[in-house]
Amino acid sequence: MKTKFTPLVRLRESAMKEGERKLIAINQKIAATQSHLDSVQQEFVMISMPKTGESYLELLQVQSIKDGYLAEIDRIVETLGAFKLEKKVAQEELRLLNLEFEKASHLDSLEKAKILEARKRKEAQELDEISVMLYNTRLAEGGQS
Repeated sequence: MKTKFTPLVRLRESAMKEGERKLIAINQKIAATQSHLDSVQQEFVMISMPKTGESYLELLQVQSIKDGYLAEIDRIVETLGAFKLEKKVAQEELRLLNLEFEKASHLDSLEKAKILEARKRKEAQELDEISVMLYNTRLAEGGQS
């Protein structure tokens, strides 16, 4: 049954579903970034220092590589933090969208209840009118005999 709130309910529902899709996409970004961070950290741990002290240049190269990995880890951690902040914002937006959807649904259900009650009253009134008409018809028929 359609009411004046039905389009609003559909609009709120589609907005809520879009918010859910957005949150899922952010969660996927977080998972991918966390996985990337784990792999970079694993690679960093695997870097070994030179065992022989033959070349100072070799030691500087390893240190430079480690610095590069640390910078990459810092960048990934910052990105992960930004995604987590974005997730909090999206969760709050979804909460508000859900609240708006629930309000619209409630208004729609109240309107449907009013419509059904009005139909029941009208039907009862019509049945009363039919009963009166039948009574009068039977009374008229009984009076003519």
